[in-house]
Amino acid sequence: PFNFSAVYNAAPDVDGGCVGVAGRWTPQLDESVDAGWLIGGPLERTALTFKQLELNAQVVRFPSGQETEFGGQAAYLMRIFGIDGAAVSEKPLENTPDTARLAEDAALKARLADYVRT
Repeated sequence: PFNFSAVYNAAPDVDGGCVGVAGRWTPQLDESVDAGWLIGGPLERTALTFKQLELNAQVVRFPSGQETEFGGQAAYLMRIFGIDGAAVSEKPLENTPDTARLAEDAALKARLADYVRT
């Protein structure tokens, strides 16, 4: 199985907050939620800015009978792509340690280790 996710940023409230943005996802009592409501409300194109395309694919799965020590095992391919006009580029995964930077910076590596321990 795999999925692609198109990720968009929503325009913030005038004050920079998110209360109004979150409120766009709450229909009024007299509104029915359908595709028209979504397109005219929280998914209105003018209020969204494309951020990235994300891929999450399970590329292999070993059943528990074959991989007895883990009760089954799976491997995933995760990628993020930026699209700018006709140009597509791979972006770093969010919330993933920068291993090259950690290898070069002992203090940064120590801070990460302290954070993980707490």
